[in-house]
Amino acid sequence: MQMTNQKDLYRRYISALVIKDGEALDQALDQVLAADFIAHDLPGGQVDGRSARKAFRRQVHIGFPDQTLTIEDLIAEDAPANRRRDAPR
Repeated sequence: MQMTNQKDLYRRYISALVIKDGEALDQALDQVLAADFIAHDLPGGQVDGRSARKAFRRQVHIGFPDQTLTIEDLIAEDAPANRRRDAPR
């Protein structure tokens, strides 16, 4: 994947994470996550793929309804895109 495509994919992923409507969230995540996606960073050891990520995001929206995500830096050079995110303070 070209660097610009990696960056665009990551931006679309971050944008999808803050969608509050459940159906729209599902559709957006389906567009950016592979069918065999495995979420290794979810609490409680959930690794059921896209469905686990979607369920987790719904719970996040309940607990943090005004959450926003901002990409401060995005670097992609011959490797997967790396990022630095800061939560609002």
